[in-house]
Amino acid sequence: MKVVVLGGGISGLSAAYFLAQRKANVTLITGNKLGGWIQTIRRNNEFIETGPRSLRPVGDAAYVTLEMIHQLGLEKEILGIPASSPAAQNRFVYYDGVMNNLSSNPVAMLTSNQPILKGFIPALLTEALKPKSTAMDESIHSFVSRRLGSFIADNMVSAVIHGIYAGDTKKLSIRSTMNFLYNLEKQYGSITKGIIASMFTKKREPYRSTNPETQQFIERIKQFKIYSFKKGMNVLTDALESKLKSMGVQIVPEKCIDVQFSASSIKIQTESRLIESDKVICAIPSRELAKVVSDSTLKEKLDSIGSVTVGVVNLVYKGDVLKAKGFGFLVPQSEAGKLDIIGVVYDSCAFPEHSLGQEKTTRMTVMMGGHAFESKFGNPDLVKKEDLLAIAKQSVEQVLGISSGSLLDSFVSIQKNCIPQYYVGHEDRVQDIHNHLKKLSNDRFVVTGASFNGVSVNDCIYNSRSAATKMSQ
Repeated sequence: MKVVVLGGGISGLSAAYFLAQRKANVTLITGNKLGGWIQTIRRNNEFIETGPRSLRPVGDAAYVTLEMIHQLGLEKEILGIPASSPAAQNRFVYYDGVMNNLSSNPVAMLTSNQPILKGFIPALLTEALKPKSTAMDESIHSFVSRRLGSFIADNMVSAVIHGIYAGDTKKLSIRSTMNFLYNLEKQYGSITKGIIASMFTKKREPYRSTNPETQQFIERIKQFKIYSFKKGMNVLTDALESKLKSMGVQIVPEKCIDVQFSASSIKIQTESRLIESDKVICAIPSRELAKVVSDSTLKEKLDSIGSVTVGVVNLVYKGDVLKAKGFGFLVPQSEAGKLDIIGVVYDSCAFPEHSLGQEKTTRMTVMMGGHAFESKFGNPDLVKKEDLLAIAKQSVEQVLGISSGSLLDSFVSIQKNCIPQYYVGHEDRVQDIHNHLKKLSNDRFVVTGASFNGVSVNDCIYNSRSAATKMSQ
């Protein structure tokens, strides 16, 4: 059986890997570069990340990722953050001119008098009395405002969503982004009732590897809060590329420019060749696929899934310049008029090992834009990187008191359309796409990747595994 995989990001790489494990004849069409948004750069004595910088080790999707990591022989490359680390314990939100610590200790967090938590305990106590909604979907902001009040929606929740989706809580779907909260209300009528009930509900068995050594590795790594690799996230994508070549996967470093569905096969036109395949797993962004299919209905459905652009500014300062250690801080939408950034990650707190020099340095990554990129900075194709750098340096100085005079190095990237946006009704849109593709291809062309069912690296790998299992049958 011949299967083509479209896309050289983590979704495409992992889909090709899982197919090759199942002895399929795999061709991977990668576009211009492998790795997608995962990109580690070594500058001087520092490893910096312009995309995803860490992985969570808990949950079924995470366990599938860890199983793959063990199969790739990368167990000795892991860098883990223990629960005792400040990067694991302290996550800040910059609100009302001060840093608010969303501590990993819920009792400490809820009993504090931080401005962002004003009214949080009363909101929790009265949440169970609120009526249950009958709506099939609504925005995150609408859901949280209805259940916990607009103050929490405007501030704490919007900050958290900035960190995950760089998105607008008034547009994003509660059902598709925070499904666990949506399900608690649907099943129990209340978030708090659901949390209490779940404490007494038997938990289903988590995913387990059939290999005892792999399962031991998973059990060990899941003790960490997050993890990366000794030489950055590219270790994973580089290992996948090497493994795919050794497994006989044909890698075509060209763009797909046309997809044609026929009665007996699917034809993929690249920049230099026509490839005919029995089945296809498509792991490119929804709107990129829309550009290469001719069916107008499918084009429209694929185009309905939006994405946002994020400016990423990596900064390296001389010395240990952070007064408070932690994972970093996020900025809620309510602060948009005061700051032009959505968050800062304290990279050197999480992974000091990524600084290789003898001199002490502080690495951090400033994120800006997201859903507000165009309104704040203009057309991503025309934005000057030096302007983003100036904003990043000024914001760090304003919030953290770190002078630009101690800046040793910087790197600016504009990640255009990097994070898909699951707007209200997303689940129905995705189901429509699956149904339409099933009719067009007789169930021989499936889509996976961040555009559809989860934006995290773990989600992408997990969903690619599911797609590979389906296409192997």
